[in-house]
Amino acid sequence: MFLRFLQKIVSFGVDETMEQATVNRAKRINYYYLILITMLTLSILYSYLTGISSLDLINGIVLALTLAAFIFIPVGRRSNLSSLLVLVLTTLIILNAYLFNLGVASVLVLAFYLVFPLVAVSVNGKHGIYIPIVLGLTTVVLNSIPQLETAIHLDLYNALLFFTTYALVVAVSIYVERTNRELLAKLKESRTQVENEMLEKDEFISRLSHKLRTSLSNIALINSLVHDERLSYEQQELMETLKASTNLLIKDVNNIVEIASPGMVDYKRSITSFDLSSVLEESISILKSGGSLVEDISISRLDKLKTYIIGDPGLVRSLIVNIFYGVNDYRTDTEPVQIQIKSLKESPSHVRLEFAFKVSTINGVALVDHVRSLQQGNSHSGSNLTNAFTLLLESESTLSAVTESQGASLSFFQDFT
Repeated sequence: MFLRFLQKIVSFGVDETMEQATVNRAKRINYYYLILITMLTLSILYSYLTGISSLDLINGIVLALTLAAFIFIPVGRRSNLSSLLVLVLTTLIILNAYLFNLGVASVLVLAFYLVFPLVAVSVNGKHGIYIPIVLGLTTVVLNSIPQLETAIHLDLYNALLFFTTYALVVAVSIYVERTNRELLAKLKESRTQVENEMLEKDEFISRLSHKLRTSLSNIALINSLVHDERLSYEQQELMETLKASTNLLIKDVNNIVEIASPGMVDYKRSITSFDLSSVLEESISILKSGGSLVEDISISRLDKLKTYIIGDPGLVRSLIVNIFYGVNDYRTDTEPVQIQIKSLKESPSHVRLEFAFKVSTINGVALVDHVRSLQQGNSHSGSNLTNAFTLLLESESTLSAVTESQGASLSFFQDFT
């Protein structure tokens, strides 16, 4: 519970969609805020127990300013301003401890001085080092004013030793910050180069796959169009062998693309030539094996397609089965679910088919609302319509739904060669 609370504080104002370097920096600033607030709280508790009211008041004011900066200037929106404010507040705390002997050991105060430059560059980068430089110069001036009786005064030897060490720490901090900045720039450049190389590789594979599949698909299409009864038995066998070999080559191309570029979803589909009538019969067989009756479904074809088409038969089967189960859940009478297939566009090289599912139900509005909910990005876990909608998105199509006088109608389209 406590660790979860700390995690929320560290992630306050941080948007995980930001670049990783920005997220890490914002979390470092929040860590620093957390440490500073903890130290101020302990200091207030110490001053309260020891009766040092002046220290209690000063630390209370600084704590209030720190909390205000943390809440009202979140690092996710104004990281530079927020980090500068927290460094300025830390500078005031260190100067206050240096100027007034309020029960803090001098050695501890000087130790904070030496740590501060490294903290500043880790929180604010190259601009953060200016604050420790100003702090060091201010302390040199204050150390030379003997009238400040409550301040920590160093003799000449100790002052020379301390300020030389402080200058070295500042120089090391500048070097560390510059080295980190150059390293981040090189990493960013390397990442950009790798991303460009991956993009070029994907584009090359995409073009090559398209050329190969187009050529093989044309061969398969021409082979499917050959239904001449004058062919001898041996010639028909050769044509079947050609068809099987072409489909195997298309499958191999899909597998090669899947291995080379797993992110290319469009080229991982099982593209092959197939008979739509056979796919419809296989879909009905799947529905029957799931408990549906033949009377539950009626298919009418208006496409007049008599040749083989090239596409993904597994996708067509999955869509028919999932959408049927999805609309069948809303069916309220004995009328079968009507599947109507018609051609929206047809040319020698391209066919676009529309699959419409009409269901007779008194819950037509609920069914349409279900589909519209999917279109708005709302997921219905385990829903057959959700499965179908996801498949359609991957195939660059969509599922539409409209209410009718006696129910509702769902439809989608698919492109084939």
